[in-house]
Amino acid sequence: MSKINIAVIGCGKHFEDFHLPSFKRLKQHISISGIFDINLNRAKYISKKYKIKKIYKSISDLLKDNHVNTVDICSPPIFHFKQIVESIKFKKNIIVEKPFVLKESQINKIINLSKNTNLKIMCLQHSRFRLETEKFCKFLSKKKNKFGKLFFIEAVANYSNGIPKQINNSFTDIKIAGGGPLLDHGSHLLDLVLFFLNFDKYKIKSSFFFKNFFKKKNIVYNVEEIAIVNALFDKTILLKFETSYLSHKKKNNFFINFHFENGFLTWPTLEYRLNNIENSIKFKSKQKASDRQFLHFVDCVVNNKKPFIDLLETKKLVILIEKFYQKGIYINNYDKNNK
Repeated sequence: MSKINIAVIGCGKHFEDFHLPSFKRLKQHISISGIFDINLNRAKYISKKYKIKKIYKSISDLLKDNHVNTVDICSPPIFHFKQIVESIKFKKNIIVEKPFVLKESQINKIINLSKNTNLKIMCLQHSRFRLETEKFCKFLSKKKNKFGKLFFIEAVANYSNGIPKQINNSFTDIKIAGGGPLLDHGSHLLDLVLFFLNFDKYKIKSSFFFKNFFKKKNIVYNVEEIAIVNALFDKTILLKFETSYLSHKKKNNFFINFHFENGFLTWPTLEYRLNNIENSIKFKSKQKASDRQFLHFVDCVVNNKKPFIDLLETKKLVILIEKFYQKGIYINNYDKNNK
């Protein structure tokens, strides 16, 4: 496996805490050509702290660099679409921090623009590359008939005071983030539901969003505080997804429970109950999911392989989340207080 030369758009906390450590660990395969951030002081800070020599003056300068063959888009979601389109025009391979884009119309245009190219474009979904996910898929495929019919999926991503590390309200200001925890956490758990079960047909049953129920200090927070959404897949399988950055629960919850006629199976702990017998799938994770993810993309670029997560799969997720927001009923604490 050879190297890719990568340039980064967006040097926020997510890049610093997740992308950059992987790049450093995988320096035999990934060379950082340079970085760009709309906040020049932030780019200078990252450049100095992590010894990255080049800071681009603009995205245009970054894309014109012929030494760069891959762009890592790690900017706030509201900017992704334009930056992906520009990167395609300059014939760059692209990895994009989730969420990929916000609208079906946007990803349709990206698919059309990239159709006759050989560019590798992938949304980063590190949960897909967790060893737990691989073990889950193999076990479910092997035991599917024994579990019987699936009828209920419960997905939960509730964090106690769990607003992600952010700069300039990049996760909590709708003008920058594009959405709240449904968009953020949903891009992980809803993606896994679609991946595990290959769902195509569904109907949105309800979407409830709670706002202005929690006290928040020194930040702009105008996205949903809690989202509770329901969809019916294949007419008989109910999905309930609940997510929040601001749960009052004692500990963080991040899981998917699959309920079958003869038992249940949980991701990521891989605990299960089958015919009244409880057990768990044993495994040892030797490599970080983020490293596996980036190594996979390097292999795709260097050896001209198809990315594990293709654009048509990502399109399904974009549409599902967009529909949940479109069908949303907002329960606003201010409305009650103002009556």
